[in-house]
Amino acid sequence: MLIFLSRSHQALAVTVTHNGPGSFFGFAGTVVLRPRVDPTVGFVVTSADFPAANESCQNVSSIRVILPEVSGSFYGPALQNLTHYRLCDSGDPVNISSIARVGAVDGYAPVYPRCLSLQLRLSLGPEGAASGSAIESGFLTNKSTVECTLQGYPSLSLLDAAGRTLVRFGPGTATYTLFDPARPRPVTLEPGIAAKFEFSASDYNPTANKGGGAPCPISHELRIALPSRGGSIVSHRTFQLCGLAGVGAITEAT
Repeated sequence: MLIFLSRSHQALAVTVTHNGPGSFFGFAGTVVLRPRVDPTVGFVVTSADFPAANESCQNVSSIRVILPEVSGSFYGPALQNLTHYRLCDSGDPVNISSIARVGAVDGYAPVYPRCLSLQLRLSLGPEGAASGSAIESGFLTNKSTVECTLQGYPSLSLLDAAGRTLVRFGPGTATYTLFDPARPRPVTLEPGIAAKFEFSASDYNPTANKGGGAPCPISHELRIALPSRGGSIVSHRTFQLCGLAGVGAITEAT
């Protein structure tokens, strides 16, 4: 159990879970401390430390650690006078792993903090096409000065000039040109580095006009919602897509 304290030594209100990112948090078992062989164990804590729009963060000054079935608590110098520890987004939990051998802790690759829309710059292209369908590429560049991580599918939709949704892109949905959509994995972006996603849909509606066919309606807005509640980004580029639509997971841009 961890208690996060403010500068005035008041306990901060946080939501704690044990379901953090990656398979590491699935481990739970007894760890034996053997002198000179395995003298040290540890645990991992992940939390959001970058604020979203119109959001405040709680500053952590110190931490009190209470171990299971151990009387008392740990509150030494290393856990006090913290100056750069923030807990942001009250809806996002603090994830605390179970106790594990130090080798496993050292090998853990954290995927937090997540990327937020205000940290990213969207660009589109190049395009591709096949008979009756088109494929597009989107790039998300980290324009901030800190690392962040993206993992999952972006939620994409096309809207007309009146704000009505014309097309929704199914996450992981295969199309004629996107026959093998990328699957989710963590992508950590250093400042200036971009991630990529691909989306595809039909560019002609063969069932319109009683089977006579017709071009797809023109959309005026592409709306992208980032995974893990990272906010949304809007592009006002026009598209002419409809029908079966899919989007792959965010991957490294090569």
